[in-house]
Amino acid sequence: MRQLDTKITEAADRFAGALEQCSESRAYREAVERVETDAEFSRLRRELGEAAGRYNAAHADGTVTHEMIAQVQQLQQLVQFHEVNRDFRDAESLLKERFAACNELISEQIGFDFARIAAPHSGGCGTC
Repeated sequence: MRQLDTKITEAADRFAGALEQCSESRAYREAVERVETDAEFSRLRRELGEAAGRYNAAHADGTVTHEMIAQVQQLQQLVQFHEVNRDFRDAESLLKERFAACNELISEQIGFDFARIAAPHSGGCGTC
């Protein structure tokens, strides 16, 4: 049994190493780095957070203005469609596709959906 555990651990380590080195994983890490370090994108996110905070405070006391709403919406669009954010979402999507393909291969080998039982439960009905 111990030898089997060692073989499984070694195989899992090789698998994780291969995933870490795949182009999708590298692109995702680069995209995360840009999200964290791009000055313009960081400024826009900070401005959105501040504007949303002012909006929420004004909403709570009933003093929301159309200008506040327009500013939050404009900043949301600037953040959502910013090149850094778009590149991040694209890289994330490609990495998820790679993970789904890996899950499919593993699941075929073991005869059940590996990701479904490996993922932490998020509560709710158990099927979400």
